[in-house]
Amino acid sequence: MDDPLSPLCDLAINYAEQGLQIDPELGDALATLAFIHAVRYEYSEAQMAIDRLLALPGYEVVSASLPLAYVNLARMQLAWDSSSEFYRNDPLNSEAVSNMALFSFGMKRDSDMGEHYHQMLIEMTGMSIVSGFPSARLDRVDMETAVEDMRQVLPIWDISPDYANIVVPPLYDPSLRQGALVELEAMYERGDIRAPLYWHGLTRLHDTDRAVNLAFEHFDQGILNPAMFSYPSEEWREFRSHPRFIELVEYIGLASYWDEVGWPMFCELRGEQHFCGLDYKVE
Repeated sequence: MDDPLSPLCDLAINYAEQGLQIDPELGDALATLAFIHAVRYEYSEAQMAIDRLLALPGYEVVSASLPLAYVNLARMQLAWDSSSEFYRNDPLNSEAVSNMALFSFGMKRDSDMGEHYHQMLIEMTGMSIVSGFPSARLDRVDMETAVEDMRQVLPIWDISPDYANIVVPPLYDPSLRQGALVELEAMYERGDIRAPLYWHGLTRLHDTDRAVNLAFEHFDQGILNPAMFSYPSEEWREFRSHPRFIELVEYIGLASYWDEVGWPMFCELRGEQHFCGLDYKVE
């Protein structure tokens, strides 16, 4: 598997393992292992690291690693709970506040709470990562503001600001989707955006057949981010409702993991087959 993030993942795992050699009860090292293993589709290894972490006496969540590990494992209630604990332990940490903003809008489905943390983050850093997820603030800002906000934050991830002009307007006017797909395709063909963002753009623009089919190829290339399709936004519900979604999670190994720990809250068993297109929110 050609994984472009592999060197960074190897470095993070080596760093965590060296820390555990010095202190076998170094909780954040175990959380880092859980996160990196989940990113690398090593779901059982991620759960083993989490189990070791939870067995530590008096452990505390002190980074975003554990919440993000849970997101990658589609265990969204635990992602919310651990993110809340991270914020309680370190309320002046901008990453903790950012997580609370994103998770409040997304998992909690509480726009007032999300806006509270969003404004807090702006006061702390002058910029909010939430602006990169315009659907979270759809009922809060107009289209022009959403486009400009997203244009401001995209360079943080080395993404062309023009991507915002393509994916944001169809959120406000679905009739613009087809034209936006043509622009997205052209942007990808020019090399202005990378394959994972192109895939994400297909879901945002509801080209679900192509997005689901492409996910198999991206997994083989080591560039699929299954954390994305765990969120309760409309485009991911459509993605999870696709007839090939269960085949996909079986292909990438998530289904076997869920068989052991329980299927996500957005799935239910219908006859002998799971269906994962349910709407949901965390408590």
